[in-house]
Amino acid sequence: MRPTVVYRTAVSTVLARVSVVLAVLAIAYFAVTGGVPEVIRSGGVAGLFATSMWVAFALPHVTVSDGGVTVRNVLRTTHVPWPIFTGVDSRWALTIHTTEGDVGSWAIPAASGFAARSSRDVAGQAERGVNANTVALAIGARHRELRDAGYLGRRTVQRVLTERTWNRGAITAVAVALAVAATGALLG
Repeated sequence: MRPTVVYRTAVSTVLARVSVVLAVLAIAYFAVTGGVPEVIRSGGVAGLFATSMWVAFALPHVTVSDGGVTVRNVLRTTHVPWPIFTGVDSRWALTIHTTEGDVGSWAIPAASGFAARSSRDVAGQAERGVNANTVALAIGARHRELRDAGYLGRRTVQRVLTERTWNRGAITAVAVALAVAATGALLG
């Protein structure tokens, strides 16, 4: 039907990129002022900062596809197939309701009062940033399209379940950055 769409806020992407730039600048400063010993002692902390910010803000997102909704949070990723989807809420943050329980999204917060007041209608289309309200509307629209097209009314032979996986790469990256920072602190 329609293409897969990935949602993340622009602010989270900017925060992640700025933190990486700050970490690189800090490591360059350590190299210029203290040489290799200072980079070994303090560079790991800058690396840990950048890695943690990247994992917390750049990696989390929500993907909406014809197969369902995938919520990638900091530590876990949850895929909600459409047959078990029961609704969506955007009150505090994006929350997907399923027959198995709720799945909250770290990546998509509720709209701020400023965002709601500053959105404007341009040529009949609302110009808004990504927030829980806009993503909830997109999820609801995709679900309705699939239901109206007859794809969700069929019964399946096997039981459909939510798929949950650990974000091993992100967890490993933070663990390695923490180990490097701790080793640098011990050596310094």
